[in-house]
Amino acid sequence: MGKQKNRVTKWSPVSPMDFPRFESWLEEMAGKGFLVHRVQQNLFSLARVKFRRDEPHPHRRYRVCPAQGQQQSQEKPSQELLELYAGAGWTYEGDIGRPWTTLYLFSTDDPEAQEPYTDPDSFRYALRFPKGNLLLLLFLIALNLGLRASIAAMEMDLQQSPHLAIPLVTLVQVLLVLLWVLLALVLGIDFLTVALLRRRARRDQTVRPSLPLWPYRLQRLFARAAAVLLLTGVSAALLASLTDKVEKNIPLEEFQPDFSLLTLEEMAGDGGWTPWENWTASEHVDLSPEMAEQADITIYYNAATMKRNPIFSPIQTYYIVQQGGTGAAGYGQMDLYYYIAAGSEQAWAQLADLTQRVARERNFGDSAPDQLDFQRETVPGAEEFLVHREEANWDVVALEGDRVLRLTYNGALDLTEWYAEIAAMLTPVNETA
Repeated sequence: MGKQKNRVTKWSPVSPMDFPRFESWLEEMAGKGFLVHRVQQNLFSLARVKFRRDEPHPHRRYRVCPAQGQQQSQEKPSQELLELYAGAGWTYEGDIGRPWTTLYLFSTDDPEAQEPYTDPDSFRYALRFPKGNLLLLLFLIALNLGLRASIAAMEMDLQQSPHLAIPLVTLVQVLLVLLWVLLALVLGIDFLTVALLRRRARRDQTVRPSLPLWPYRLQRLFARAAAVLLLTGVSAALLASLTDKVEKNIPLEEFQPDFSLLTLEEMAGDGGWTPWENWTASEHVDLSPEMAEQADITIYYNAATMKRNPIFSPIQTYYIVQQGGTGAAGYGQMDLYYYIAAGSEQAWAQLADLTQRVARERNFGDSAPDQLDFQRETVPGAEEFLVHREEANWDVVALEGDRVLRLTYNGALDLTEWYAEIAAMLTPVNETA
């Protein structure tokens, strides 16, 4: 605790690459009793200096020395460089890591200490941009493009329609693009800084060229914007994780939605309904133990899955209810896909997605399914009620308010007798009570 109280951290007001100004600022702080303990730089090339409290050192001087050659990737200077500075009366304080080179920091309290580093040509050589770090930059760009492609191709679980992924995926993509644009600008200013340093070192024949203030100010502005984007992205991801919930394979007798679920047992109506048991691949297919473990797939009948999406998603809650069994009229299988949207506009968008999905599944072609292949029915309790039938296969897509459903049925029953009950599922129970 004592050591922590003896430390003070401050952001540098100037770039460490602006050697004269950066050194002067450190010397000013030393005169106030704050001596350099460590200099750190973040991903955005901003410098943060941790000082230790001490008595004022009005004669303290600092010098920043860029690493040369193979030392550019080393955290500590070579023994030869340490001896060179020590012989001139300078003490090694630590390194300042940069994305493309390393800077070494030395200090002295001797006003008569000579300048050990005076060769402008060596200075310009040390400021070359290493090819290895350029390859690293290209790798990061490729990684970013691959991540964006993966997000764009991501399939939403639970068979949700494509537009459900748009808000979250779009948000992540926009944040990534903006973040990498800002990072490119930050690195671009690094390039500009090096070019200005090399140019002024050659022009003035000095190892301590001064820079204009505007590049670093721009870099700080871009860095702060990038930090805000990162914070926004992390907050959005945290919010999504906190509001995202999935419950799978809920038995129908334990499933309690806020609407009156229509069941095949109710539709059979003869009391002789026998639900199908769950089907597991390893129990019906002769597989080796190794393959059985890898291909242990179970199909659940007469069960429901519930998913609550992040609060900013257009579909807030989503259900899948799968039913199957055998009654007096024969077998029957019915799947219900039920959506509670954030509003009426999102519900109509979901309805359009569902009709297109049915069209693709049934190979209807490119014609508008609600005009060519669906029959529009007028059913109380539903603003839109679309039906398509191919012999024993039925597809119903319906909407009321902010709720949308798709019901698929295969069996011997005539669904026209159950249109009212299907539409009734679109009305919450508390509104019918």
